[in-house]
Amino acid sequence: TDWEAVDAGDLKPSPGIRDRTSITKAYGERKPLLDYDPDCDQLQCFDELAHIVEAGEVVRHV
Repeated sequence: TDWEAVDAGDLKPSPGIRDRTSITKAYGERKPLLDYDPDCDQLQCFDELAHIVEAGEVVRHV
């Protein structure tokens, strides 16, 4: 499992999605974050979350 890989030091966990002002503002303006702030450093995290939801599990591509 991913947790076993983390415990063994084979996989480093990422910190996950962090709050950013641009996320809050994009939500308030009802815009996709990508359209509101295409340079937001959290877009990759949201992309990974979307892949997890689509697959129904965490799939690592290393």
